[in-house]
Amino acid sequence: KLTYSILQKAYVTLSIYSSKGRIVKTLISDNLQAGKYSMIWDGTNEYGFSVGQGMYYAILGIKTGTTIQRTPAKICLSK
Repeated sequence: KLTYSILQKAYVTLSIYSSKGRIVKTLISDNLQAGKYSMIWDGTNEYGFSVGQGMYYAILGIKTGTTIQRTPAKICLSK
């Protein structure tokens, strides 16, 4: 479960990347109002196929005006 907060209305992206830096899946890419959000990644890629167990990175991008803030988090996927 990935939980994040947004202090003001912003364009938000939340994507999962492999340990090699390849994008696996984009969970959200939308304008969101300020608030607390949570998202569950089900261990699948953009095509709905299960990915292998291992280390992945969730990258949260928040764009307000001309400022973009990116926050990474490690995810250990085990099956």
